[in-house]
Amino acid sequence: MRAGLTTARLGAVVAVALVVTTATAAWADLSPDSDFGGGDGFVTADFSIADDGLAVATSDTRIYAVQEEGNDVVRVLAYTLGGDLDTTYGGGDGIAPVTLLTVGDIELLPSGKILLAGQRTSNTPGRVIRLTADGAPDTTFSGDGVISLPYEMQGLAIDSQGRIVAGGSLVRASSPGYRKSDFAVARIRSNGTLDPNFSGDGKATVSSGLVDNVSDVAVDSADRPIVVGTTSDGVYSMLWSGLIARFKAGGAIDTAFSGDGLATANLSKGQNTANAVGVGANDRVVVAMSNQEKFGGVRFLANGSLDSNYSADGKVSAAHGGSVYGAAVIAGAIYVTGASGAGFDQVLVGGVTTSGELNGAFGAGGKNSYNFSADEDFGEAVTLDGAGRVVVVGLTANGVNNNLLVARLLLP
Repeated sequence: MRAGLTTARLGAVVAVALVVTTATAAWADLSPDSDFGGGDGFVTADFSIADDGLAVATSDTRIYAVQEEGNDVVRVLAYTLGGDLDTTYGGGDGIAPVTLLTVGDIELLPSGKILLAGQRTSNTPGRVIRLTADGAPDTTFSGDGVISLPYEMQGLAIDSQGRIVAGGSLVRASSPGYRKSDFAVARIRSNGTLDPNFSGDGKATVSSGLVDNVSDVAVDSADRPIVVGTTSDGVYSMLWSGLIARFKAGGAIDTAFSGDGLATANLSKGQNTANAVGVGANDRVVVAMSNQEKFGGVRFLANGSLDSNYSADGKVSAAHGGSVYGAAVIAGAIYVTGASGAGFDQVLVGGVTTSGELNGAFGAGGKNSYNFSADEDFGEAVTLDGAGRVVVVGLTANGVNNNLLVARLLLP
């Protein structure tokens, strides 16, 4: 999952020539990977005025970065482990364009195929798209590689039977200053059709507040979808709570979780978001959280109650000193990225361990800030690769032009 910058902040998009560069950076405690890029652990790519890294995934041989082009097109770039564009992918240049306005998530399948969840435009249904390992549309999926859903798509997961679980927000009403939206989840078979064994038509929804917006989705050992995001009583509300919903494998809301299938979580008073979700041992639900002041995590037992073995009371948090834009839960540990530093112009990287402690490997308070370039730098999505290295995508911005940023860091 990622949570990105607004279009207004990114500015207009104008096509220019592609330039891939590296630059010297000033580093904090967490080491850059000198085997990536020009020896300083990062690369940038200049496609247009408004290049924004939206999502990231890794395989044994590649790093996939999703970049917003504008004009209802995103690019899925494949980098080698050394930081070069992989010319065996896409049109021979390491780049595969996809017709989407924005992307909420990317997932790699064991076959090497690539899944994307996103929006076609701001006023049309969402899409789940499957590409071949080479970046071409996969015509064995729904005939053209695309299935449309009536949701704002944000999260993807794969269950034990290889079915795609896609999470998004169902917008029931929208006008200036008003929105009514619900949590939504769909289950898709490997051929790109909705699974009728899930809620009768492959789709299910649940509502908590007036405005419920999805950030991410996961599945547990029983193939129960778990959807997380935010709930509030209005678009202008100053109080948001993180919302967690669990569905049964058949699509009904699971009342064995917290009594009604829903649980809320807050790090402190304010606009709290459940950014990402993962499932740990014994189907414990691990949720990456953030608000205006803090980042952290919450862990629930399988019955939906807070896990007192996680940071003593089920919750952990620390000041981020900026903003959180993206997060991931991997093997029970939490990783976040965003903006930090004195001017909120450095990449924030932070984490929480599997036991609910702030991850000291990232620095004091479980976090660190990085100047990857001479411009303002932002992290938008984060993951780990197979070697345990932290990979971040985002952008560098100088007020006139933005560049895609891809960085790799070494954990001690």
